[in-house]
Amino acid sequence: DNIYAMKRSLAIGSDELVKQLQRFDFSDIDNHPSLPLGTVDLSLFELSNIYLTLASEGLKVEPRLIVRVQNEEEVLYEHKQSLTQHFSRDETLMMNQMLRSVFDIKNQSHTLPSMIGYEPQFTMGVKSGTSDFDSLVMGIHPYYVIGVWVGFDDHRPLDKNYYPLSKQLFKTTVDTLYDDDLDTWYVPSQT
Repeated sequence: DNIYAMKRSLAIGSDELVKQLQRFDFSDIDNHPSLPLGTVDLSLFELSNIYLTLASEGLKVEPRLIVRVQNEEEVLYEHKQSLTQHFSRDETLMMNQMLRSVFDIKNQSHTLPSMIGYEPQFTMGVKSGTSDFDSLVMGIHPYYVIGVWVGFDDHRPLDKNYYPLSKQLFKTTVDTLYDDDLDTWYVPSQT
């Protein structure tokens, strides 16, 4: 499945990919051939920031761990969010829909789509990835961005038996959040 990321990078040029990553305030990006495969060393929090922009229909939202602090009488702190339109809404809607393909058996080729058997109760868009050292799932929804990483901090090799663990944890987490009222997906533009 990585061939599509590589073809897209060849079509737009690797310099454009570096430029887009720099728009997310990542400055030390090496322009190398494996960059479209996700070989940038980012924390799960940093990666979530990129997916949050997709989930927010192109709005760059600064993720915060604390949004509000209040006691019984008053709000003691509330984060004031500043939003910027980072990508066009239509571009992100197309990308979000493509992120649904990991659950579609019609996309079977010589391998199964990466999330077959791990589809949560919510409609989600997902990108998964594995290497010799880790297993990752990033999921988006209009109300949630969920990232699950399995690996070792010291980059020890990860036994292949652990590869599906990130997918299982992702599905379990999303299913725990399930609520009929929140099971929605993005509505395309009318133009």
